Amino acid sequence: MKTKLLLLLFFIFSFAGAQGTWTSKASFGGIARSDAVGFSIGTKGYIGTGTNGASTYYKDFWEWDQATDVWTQKADFGGAARSDAVGFSIDTKGYIGTGGTAFVCFKDFWEWDQTTNIWTQRMDFQGDARIFAVGFSIGSKGYIGTGCNISSSNVTNYLNDFWEWDQTTNKWTQKAYFSGGPRDNAVGFSIGNKGYIGTGNDGYFSSYLNDFWEWDQAADNWTPKASFGGGARIAAVGFSIGCKGYIGTGISRLGFFKDFWEWDPGTNKWNQQADLISTSNNSAVGFSIGNSGYIGTGSSLNGQINDFSQWNATTVSKDYTICNGSSVIISASAGNSYSWNPSAGLNNVTISNPLANPTITTTYTVIVSNNSCADDQSTVTIVVNSLPNIIVSPPASSICSGNSILLNASGAASYVWSPSVALNDISSAAVIANPTIDITYTVTGTDNNLCTNQATVSLSIYSVPIITVSSDTIICSGSAAQLSAAGALTYNWSPETNPLTGAKVNVTPASTTIYTVTATDGNNCINKAFVKVAIDAQQESTIRESISKDSSVILNVPNIIGNKYVWTPSTTLSCGTCASPIASPSISTIYQLTQTDGIGCSFNSEVFITVVPLCKNIYIPNAFSPNGDGQNDVLYIYAYDGASCVDGNSYLFEVYDRWGNKVFRSRDIKEGWDGTYKGEKMDAAVFVYELIYSSEGRLYNLKGNISLIR
Repeated sequence: MKTKLLLLLFFIFSFAGAQGTWTSKASFGGIARSDAVGFSIGTKGYIGTGTNGASTYYKDFWEWDQATDVWTQKADFGGAARSDAVGFSIDTKGYIGTGGTAFVCFKDFWEWDQTTNIWTQRMDFQGDARIFAVGFSIGSKGYIGTGCNISSSNVTNYLNDFWEWDQTTNKWTQKAYFSGGPRDNAVGFSIGNKGYIGTGNDGYFSSYLNDFWEWDQAADNWTPKASFGGGARIAAVGFSIGCKGYIGTGISRLGFFKDFWEWDPGTNKWNQQADLISTSNNSAVGFSIGNSGYIGTGSSLNGQINDFSQWNATTVSKDYTICNGSSVIISASAGNSYSWNPSAGLNNVTISNPLANPTITTTYTVIVSNNSCADDQSTVTIVVNSLPNIIVSPPASSICSGNSILLNASGAASYVWSPSVALNDISSAAVIANPTIDITYTVTGTDNNLCTNQATVSLSIYSVPIITVSSDTIICSGSAAQLSAAGALTYNWSPETNPLTGAKVNVTPASTTIYTVTATDGNNCINKAFVKVAIDAQQESTIRESISKDSSVILNVPNIIGNKYVWTPSTTLSCGTCASPIASPSISTIYQLTQTDGIGCSFNSEVFITVVPLCKNIYIPNAFSPNGDGQNDVLYIYAYDGASCVDGNSYLFEVYDRWGNKVFRSRDIKEGWDGTYKGEKMDAAVFVYELIYSSEGRLYNLKGNISLIR
């Protein structure tokens, strides 16, 4: 059975952890006040009585609904208006007693029925009437102790008597005096079958206390515990949640407080928690519902307040969302033993902090036991999100070396590929891979729940075929060449107007051409090779020359590159198989040269020699001997009909050596060449001449050879 007692304090069985937070709730529904009293029943909290800090006292009574955060006024307190009373609850009944006004202290004691909303007076408190007392409840018993009253001579009496009220018999029984000494404005709470009183003052604001004492219900004795961690003060609030006690707010000569402290009976240590979020105050009211504590109303530097705040004590881990296959530590505290259920997905069901890795969404319930504290239970839900289904397309593939492949991943929101070798990107759904060796890629996909999964794709790399082809070749124009390739299964040759396929093909290019063979092996891997077919295309030429009768000329044909020469006709030539024979035709003649080069290609050239008559028989010697003997020492051009038959204005006679250097030039038929060049005698050799002249209106151009003899 659960009981509660409150004078700036309360107790409720619940389950709590070590840390928590404050949250503002709906302000108290009545007039702002201090020195009120309160308690909780089930999921409802109650505040009533109190003062405005002057001469006004209240007896209104209000209910707060934890589920709706709404205040509702209930039946007024059955006794007189007052402040500084005590209040507690046992099961569905609430109790208020003692307290006072500026002129009187009370000792009446009243019961409120939550079901009927009716107040009923019970046996008066059997100690002296008083204000600023402390109370708490254990089981079906309520307790009131300490406080003060004012004697008829206006003397304040500080008290340390301690009384027990039995709900069943409606009787008061005095217990062991509080060992901390007389005081008022103290604070207290109960945990299990133990009660606690601490802080306060023992001399009307002259001495502030921070001692803290434990009362054993079974032994009826008091034992000192660790002094309150926040320092001496009065008018604080205190409550317990589960097996932990809490004290906060209050006032001393240092001012108002808003600090908040937790006491652990197992370690007998005080630990500071988060400060109250409302203003610093004293003479506030508190109660607890479930796993939460509440502080409201009170007095601050600015007067009475109606703030109302919730303390959210941490009992078990918050709810979690995990990915399938992941784990999380869930935890509970404030117990000596633990029992988690269900056991599926837990590595241990009897410890405070098991490792959980459920495969489906699961709500775990933990039952916590702590010595004299009642067993409590709480829950934590773990939502399990499925892993993304990562699909890679293609799932596996074989590619030829040097080729690339597009890999597509789906099923997630983001992706990371590894290794990064030969990838154009590692963070896209679609990537291009061009590895050179066999490789397996892993793609890790993350969905919008931050769950990850992986898929792999293996790529096998085929070597491209090694293609061997026939050597580059040279053919005669119009001839065919056979090309061959090996190292693959199929072959395609280009360029060709009609496609050529096969390991061996015949081609007849019109000009030098580079042929490409595209070869494919059994793995559909492709490689290419190249063959050059050059055309031995020599240019055929036609040369036209004019010579005078009885003259000779060397037949010079451009692009003489052959290995074999055949001139026709050859009867007037010095050599019929020479590259450049001397021709001495008596009549105009067409000479044809057939050359055959080193690869057997033949081509023809023609030389047209026109034999022109001389001006009444112009004579050009074919040799002279400038040796100073007086015979043929000078080369002249002779006109037997006289020089007058030659137009002097058009006459030009030039002589060239075999390298094409001009060694003599004259525009006068009477001027001859003495076989010198720049004053130096020329060596014996064959020279080429060119004679240009006109006679009787006709222009002649004669060429031939002259031998210089020494």
